[in-house]
Amino acid sequence: MFAAGHVVEWATPVIYLRSPDGRVFTRGRVSEADARAREEAERRQAEEQAQREAQTPALPPDPQAQAQAAQPKLELQDTQKDQSKGLDEIRFVLAALVTAPELSHLKNLSKGSTSNYTRNDSLQAELRRLRSIGLIKSKRYIADMPDKFDLAEWVELTDRGADYLKHMEEVDNPRGGPDHASG
Repeated sequence: MFAAGHVVEWATPVIYLRSPDGRVFTRGRVSEADARAREEAERRQAEEQAQREAQTPALPPDPQAQAQAAQPKLELQDTQKDQSKGLDEIRFVLAALVTAPELSHLKNLSKGSTSNYTRNDSLQAELRRLRSIGLIKSKRYIADMPDKFDLAEWVELTDRGADYLKHMEEVDNPRGGPDHASG
């Protein structure tokens, strides 16, 4: 065809099969004889493996191997000690982050005990500091506070402030306090 000026050539694919019935793939079941032969071979293989394992002499305990087996337990204990020390340091930082009067203001905001506050320079400085670290937010200008006021009308506890109080309570009562004591 190519010699006759046609650009496209055509070919017929031919498959040479060794299968007597012309089947390329068999679908369905494996013959019973093949299945039995396979099962028998697997059974013999398992028996041979079991015999090899039974003939292998048990080794006496190796002190070095025992020490290596104990090593992960010691490493875990060291890790737990390090974590405990780290938690103690975090508790210390949490406690030192806010002064006692500042903590009192946060607790008062949380409980709703905010009436009868008296303005003074130190109170305003404490509230500004709490605001600057994100534990409270102002509703009005702190500088404009009257001599007597309700704290809740001027500032409010933020989510971060509530979280801080929760963590501080956990620091004060690490096991949940007397309600969680067993005995």
